[in-house]
Amino acid sequence: MVLKQGLLLAIGLLSHAMFNIVDLLLIAELDDPAALAGVHVATNINFLPMIIGNAISAATLSAMSRMIGRGEIDQARDLSSRSQILMLGSGVFLGLIGALFVSPSIDLQGVEGSGRDIGLHYLLVANLGTFTMFGLMQTTTTMRALGESLMP
Repeated sequence: MVLKQGLLLAIGLLSHAMFNIVDLLLIAELDDPAALAGVHVATNINFLPMIIGNAISAATLSAMSRMIGRGEIDQARDLSSRSQILMLGSGVFLGLIGALFVSPSIDLQGVEGSGRDIGLHYLLVANLGTFTMFGLMQTTTTMRALGESLMP
């Protein structure tokens, strides 16, 4: 069971990384080094909140799985509800904080010119979408805790 759950969680993380790689490949087709630089620096920064979200989801999965295994379905349901609220709230919070610090985050990486402009726009949109990613992450966590590991 641990291998089944862990392997699929690793595939989920790989899928998020692949999402960023596909973005980079699509941008590379534009043959615009500035666009590629902008998207690259933005995806590096945007991965940081995803690490936090994954940590919360992994902890929730572990606790819910144990509760369900002990037959504590009501407690698992309560934890699922509370963790969904926590993740959505965290996603809004981290997304807004990230949106406030878009410029320093991009500038810290030293990209300039049109690459900077593209990075600013890309990172802003990605940060504002953090709550949706966190909501999806937590929903699939609940599904995995209930034994549905393939669908998520």
